[in-house]
Amino acid sequence: MQLSKMFPAFVVLLIQSMMTSNVEAFGCKDNYQVWGFPHAGCLKVTADGDQVTTIDAPWNEERSTYYCDLDSEYERQLCCAHDEDMGHTFYPDRLINNCKQIDGSDFQWPLLSYWPSGSPQDQPKKKTPPGL
Repeated sequence: MQLSKMFPAFVVLLIQSMMTSNVEAFGCKDNYQVWGFPHAGCLKVTADGDQVTTIDAPWNEERSTYYCDLDSEYERQLCCAHDEDMGHTFYPDRLINNCKQIDGSDFQWPLLSYWPSGSPQDQPKKKTPPGL
């Protein structure tokens, strides 16, 4: 098979792999949606549900980006204004004032259990009415 006939297929596969590999990847420093919030972190709600805990986002060497899914307890991505916002447990007002979601939107409390602008698997499941 000639290379010229295979090239379009390679381009499609390359683009598709680039799009799917960035689903969980994120960065804050050069992200125009979170300008002024350069510190990438991961978030979890404490067991009592009253506070949040943050960590610096783990760096994935293989993909050269930050990935919160490397730590199963801290799956929520965030961008914060100050380095001091990482690695601490604090009340929601600090989260709301100092951090943004990766799409630039503000955090609301209580936190939704999914990302409003996230991937389809993160969206709430529609309940089927009884009898259907």
